[in-house]
Amino acid sequence: MHEHTDGPVWDRNGVTIRVAPTDHRPVAPTIGFRIESGSASVVLAGDTVPCATLDELAGGAEALVHTVIRKDIVGNIPQQRLKDICDYHSSVEQAAATAARAGVGTLVMTHYVPTLVPGQEERWRALAAAASSADGSSSATTCTASRSARETDRATRRRPATPAG
Repeated sequence: MHEHTDGPVWDRNGVTIRVAPTDHRPVAPTIGFRIESGSASVVLAGDTVPCATLDELAGGAEALVHTVIRKDIVGNIPQQRLKDICDYHSSVEQAAATAARAGVGTLVMTHYVPTLVPGQEERWRALAAAASSADGSSSATTCTASRSARETDRATRRRPATPAG
């Protein structure tokens, strides 16, 4: 086993993976991943606040998968421990601004805090879209609400399989 915090970590069969440090203090080290194959590239940010190393890692990527938090909601929760997470997680607006600065084509938001409630997807997308156009960058960044594993699992179990025949 090897621990990597910066640089290339995989290069096989036309797929390369490199990592760079991110900022999730007080937790350290944390890293983001860039996966490339041919002309396709995607960056997985994980939990982080905006930082220069993530901007650089995401530069020109086709997609950025980024965890997001609604600081406008979490900041109003009357529990300090929950409010503290605002200090080391990116808001929707910050994730969108990161994608815009890096020239990313698609922002894929995930790991929503608070949990994304069905029907709220457009509100989250609107926050990201406003932030990506507010800094004067291209509005080409689109936002996709990803489903959690639990939601996907529930959706696939909704209807029992019918026997063939």
